[in-house]
Amino acid sequence: MCVIFTDEWHLAKHGDIFETDSAHQDVLWKFNIPWKERLKVLKLLDAYNLNAFSLFGSEESLMETTALRELEF
Repeated sequence: MCVIFTDEWHLAKHGDIFETDSAHQDVLWKFNIPWKERLKVLKLLDAYNLNAFSLFGSEESLMETTALRELEF
C-alpha cells in the first residue's frame, strides 16, 4: 500500500512517491525485468514459494499457479 500524508492520509501512486525526495519516506525499490526473462524469474520465485497462490490464497490464484507450473515451466 502506498500512502502520502498532506493534511491527512491519502492513497498515492507508487510513481508519484518515486518522484519525491523525502527523508521521511520508506525505501521503495522498483525492478524492471525484461519480458524474455519473465519465465526464468517466475520459476525462481516459485522455487521460494512466492507465487500467486501463496500471495493471494484464492481459487483463481491456485489455478494460475498450477497452470504456470504445468504449461510454462
